[in-house]
Order: sequence, then structure tokens, then C-alpha cells
Amino acid sequence: MLAIGLQLIGPPFRLVETLGSVTDARGAWIVLSLLLLMATWWVSEAIPIPVTALLPMVILPLSGVQTIKEAAAPYMHPIVVLLMGGFIIAKVLERWNLHARIALNIVVRVGAQPSMLVAGFMGASALLSMWISNTATAIMMMPIALSVATAVMGRAHLNGPFTYALLLAIAYGCSLGGLGTPIGTPTNLIVIGYLNENTALSIGFGQWMMLGIPIMVAILPAAWFVLTKWAFPLPKKGALEGQAVIQDHLAALGKMSIPEKRVLLLFAVVVSLWVFRRPLNDIQVSLGEGQNLYTPFAGLTDHVIAILGVILCFLIPAGGGGRDRTALLDWKTAESIPWGVVLLFGGGMSLAAAITQTGLSAWLGGELAGLTTLPTLLLIALLTSFVIFATEVTSNVATASALMPV
Repeated sequence: MLAIGLQLIGPPFRLVETLGSVTDARGAWIVLSLLLLMATWWVSEAIPIPVTALLPMVILPLSGVQTIKEAAAPYMHPIVVLLMGGFIIAKVLERWNLHARIALNIVVRVGAQPSMLVAGFMGASALLSMWISNTATAIMMMPIALSVATAVMGRAHLNGPFTYALLLAIAYGCSLGGLGTPIGTPTNLIVIGYLNENTALSIGFGQWMMLGIPIMVAILPAAWFVLTKWAFPLPKKGALEGQAVIQDHLAALGKMSIPEKRVLLLFAVVVSLWVFRRPLNDIQVSLGEGQNLYTPFAGLTDHVIAILGVILCFLIPAGGGGRDRTALLDWKTAESIPWGVVLLFGGGMSLAAAITQTGLSAWLGGELAGLTTLPTLLLIALLTSFVIFATEVTSNVATASALMPV
């Protein structure tokens, strides 16, 4: 593995010479080998991706590069905590089916034209995937979309352009919606974690949304246009049967229950704290004449808010329907979050910390310094193109974890 990596990087004698100048040459060799091994296993999925992410906790202590305490600490990095909190809060939305009610209320308002139904499903998928996993959103939306397609086209003609556009709209909506918030997709948090840890740039929840939501809103109409006007041109006539199916699904949910209302209120509070956290950090309270000013929310971070939301999920009673003793969330439901992604995050953060500690990151930066002579836009375009094609065949999170330190 190391020999292959050296052939890709350059002549071995040059690597020995340059690595000899780093902070810890022996450690840098070991971390470089670990990086190549993990990247290969992540790409090939020789073993489950989350299991590969555990390698730093074995290789780094055994080789003496880091202690087990240093290697294991990144697995509970604040960004990992934020990801875990976001996953658990999303579970409470799913438990009470609030996400389905939100999606149906969006779709039912877009009109009866086939192209507008596609827009409704795409918009609803994007909105939900800003807060819950893309997979959960797609699984929830697909049966509804197929019911609508069957009502509009008939079962005999289900295999047609409208069905294709509807299902692809869900897939595209889920992917694009993930851009809107830091917890929309794990790759966002990988970037935020690295920037917050290794640069002077600190990106908060609200700051990300100020950039991510406009990008999402700009790209969604373009994706809708490609689907409905170019790839699968759809008729302009109304599809009242589809609207009727959506109304039926919405009616089946019944009136909004007490648990749903409490979940919605809790979710609104958590999101508001995330968005307005920085102004809250600056609030100062006077303790009396001659006393120092006190900042009660100085320690409030996005990660603290996430865990606060998780605790409230278990504290607030659901209420209604004879389930007063039941909290909004139970541990059996919460433990079904994708723990593999959490481990993958930790492994990536642990590897990145070792790369920085040994000085390997400085060496890699020097070796790639020639790329800085390229125009910035061209450099970004090349990197973006490489990542796009790489993630066609590999995991998004694994690719980001492997490439971010480099």
C-alpha cells in the first residue's frame, strides 16, 4: 500500500528527504501509510466504512504516534456531537410522523399540473432533508409519489415520464436540500469541523444557512426545469387525481396531535437558538452597580444547543392519546440513528489531527504548492470536478474525510 502511494506522490528518495524536515518524520511516514490504507478501504469498501474509521485508535497508539487518549478524543469532537444531536432530534420528527405532515402540506398547495406536482415533491424533499437524513426523506416520500403517479397515469402507464420525473425530483431534492443547513448532510460538518479546528474561520449554524439556503434555492428551479422541460417534458393539463391522492394521505393523518404540536414547538426553539446563537452570545446582564457585566449565554454553542434539544426530547411528555407517561422520544427509537456515520466522522477527525500533529499537513501543502500558481477559479473547478466524479462511485462522507486533510 505504501509503495503504491509513493509511486503516486513521487520518487521515494525525494519523499525521504522532504519528510525528514517535518516535525516528526517517523510519525509522518506512519500517518501517510494510514491515510493511504484508510482511503483505499473507504473507496473499495473492503470492510464496512465505519469499521475502517476505527483504524486510528489502533494504529496510532501501537506505533507511538499518539496515545490512545489523543487518538480517541476526536471521536467525540464537538462536530461529532452536533451531528449526533441532529440525528437524534430528527428521529423525534420521524417518530410522530410530523415530517410526512409537513411534506404533504407543501405538495397539496402547488396545484394539479404534473410539472407543479414534481416541483412540490422536490421542494418538500429539499425542506425535509435540511433537517433529517436524505435516506429517511426519500423512503418516506417515494410511496406517496408512486401513489400519485398511479392515480395520474394509471397502473398500466406507470412506467412513463411523469413517474421518472417525480422520483428523480425526490432524489435531487434530498441531495440539494442537504446544502441548506450544517446538519443537512454529514459532509457539511466535515468541512466546518476542519475549518473551525485548523483555521481562523469559524462557521456557525446561521452563517452556513445564509450561504447554503440561497445556493439551494437557486439550484432547485434549475433541476426542476431540466427534469420537466428537457429530460421528461410533461403535459400542462391538470392532474386532479394526483391532488385527490395527496388529500387522502393528508386526511389519513387526521388533525395535528398534541405530540406533533409539542415536537413542532421544540423543533422551532432549537432551530431559533441555532440561527440566533451569535446574538445571544453577546447579551450582557448587569449584576448591580459596580459589578462586572455577566454574559449568561457566552458558552452557548451549536453543539450545546443540539444536546439541549436531545435532552428536552426525553424530558417533555408526549401528552394526548393516553400516552401522558411517554416522552417525545424513547431510547429505543433514538438508538436507531446511523451510528456508522458518527464513527466515520470520528475516524476522519482523528486522522486529520494526526496529520497536523506530525507535520505531514505542512509537507503535503508544500508538495502541492505548485498548484497555487493556477488561477483560483481553475483550481476550484479542478478540485470540484475530481470530487464530483469520485463520489459517483464512492461514499460522499468517506471521500470528504479522506480528502479534507490533503
